[in-house]
Amino acid sequence: MIRYFKFFILFALPIMVVAKQDPKAYWTEESKNQINRSALDGSLFDQYHTESNFPPRGIDIDTINNVAYWTNNWGQIRKGTIDATGLINVVDFISEAIDIPRENLGLALDVAAGKVYWASNWDQSLKVADLFAADPTSTIQSLSKGHFDIRSVAVDVTNKKLYYTDNFEFGATAMIFQSDLDGTNELIIFSLPDMLFTDLKLDVANDKIYWSG
Repeated sequence: MIRYFKFFILFALPIMVVAKQDPKAYWTEESKNQINRSALDGSLFDQYHTESNFPPRGIDIDTINNVAYWTNNWGQIRKGTIDATGLINVVDFISEAIDIPRENLGLALDVAAGKVYWASNWDQSLKVADLFAADPTSTIQSLSKGHFDIRSVAVDVTNKKLYYTDNFEFGATAMIFQSDLDGTNELIIFSLPDMLFTDLKLDVANDKIYWSG
């Protein structure tokens, strides 16, 4: 189990994830409505996919099925198949109604369990839905409510834990939470004053948590 922090990052980063089968880093660039990717050494930069409507936010990769999932600021999760030159078969995966801005941020997949978790900033909750359901929107559940500025989530599939960030009063105190996969047994495991935490990633094998802020 991840119990403490051996390293942390204190500078702003875009939301980024690494695809393991074809080792590339994928990240979103909200200002340009883009999903970018590169080799892990920063070479082979590619403006890989451009959204026509709403800017992408959080992103994760299903490396088993070679599919990218990402959130946006209009209550949606979108997905597309990773291809040599760009995403193909791009569709809406989850839509919580797009009548008003509904900002979804960090996203994490548990492909083996068939679950997708995300931080819903518009109603300040952590949510989960079935990854392979015929109608995934109908399976949405809120696991943790009442947060102030929830932005990112990561899943430890080995120890069956969720980790997520919250920023009390938008910078007064930044916190990292841990809970069970159903949202129970929630506790604050780390906090810093005068900070904003924006993204969170786990290295379970080496017992580390990385975050940006």
